[in-house]
Amino acid sequence: IHSDHSILDGTGLGVFFKEYIMLNEGAELPLPAIQYRDFALWQQKLIKSDYIKPQREFWHNLMKLPVSPLKFPIDIPEADLSLKTSRTFEFKVNTGHFEDIQRYAANSGITLQMYFTSLVGILMHKYTGQEDILFVYPMACRKLPEFAEVIGLFCETFPMRFDVKPEKSIRDYLGEVKKISVAVINNQDFPFDVLREELGLSEREIAYDSLFGLGFSYLDTEIAGGNLEDFGISHYPLKLEADLRFPLLIQIMQQKDNVTFLIDYRTSMFKPETIQRLSEMIIGYSNKIVADDGRLMIGDL
Repeated sequence: IHSDHSILDGTGLGVFFKEYIMLNEGAELPLPAIQYRDFALWQQKLIKSDYIKPQREFWHNLMKLPVSPLKFPIDIPEADLSLKTSRTFEFKVNTGHFEDIQRYAANSGITLQMYFTSLVGILMHKYTGQEDILFVYPMACRKLPEFAEVIGLFCETFPMRFDVKPEKSIRDYLGEVKKISVAVINNQDFPFDVLREELGLSEREIAYDSLFGLGFSYLDTEIAGGNLEDFGISHYPLKLEADLRFPLLIQIMQQKDNVTFLIDYRTSMFKPETIQRLSEMIIGYSNKIVADDGRLMIGDL
């Protein structure tokens, strides 16, 4: 299945597969109560309402200057950094370790998305040496139940910003990530493009490239009615040398009892062996975190 992202987001794809399964089982689909255009009209009115004011304030506070873009060590200094051609590196988390992650997250009172967000923040801190870690994360933007089953592009990317210091305990850091993640979820009605314009940032693509540096996403492929693999549907990553809007893009896909990492990277900046090393760092840090007895510090990783 191939579709342009302008008409279908990840949640919409789940709706599509759920309805596909229902039809294959002989069920009759209910007529949609609303269409995507209803969401577009609702969003236009929302921006002008008093309801959105607290959300505007939240995002302006999160993005208070100065903002320090991630400064990646460049493997190929003489390369033309305007080139955005990319490749994909894929690796899996073994089932045993994923079970450890699930237990650790549950005992820590966080979701798997929060765990992996925390892990990526630590990876960026260790790799760049920076403490102000800023990247973007896609949100479903379907807070209203009326939009839950509508196919369309509701998804928006939002900044995630964390203070990652060596002297901070893993436990405290996870608590901060949880707090910010919940706040981002609660304030996802405010469009990124409006925020970008109000902050005086550059055009969207330039802002992605120069300000954020990293894109991150976590997708759980479990759907209502069963797992995709139960119906003969599987994820097939296209390993294309396409242009990448970020220097690095880390995507995590959960399928049943395993997790797959897809790291897209610009070949003008990174060598394959560097991305291989990043994957080893991810697994190494995760192994230490799930064994934490409450005394582990970020600097101990």
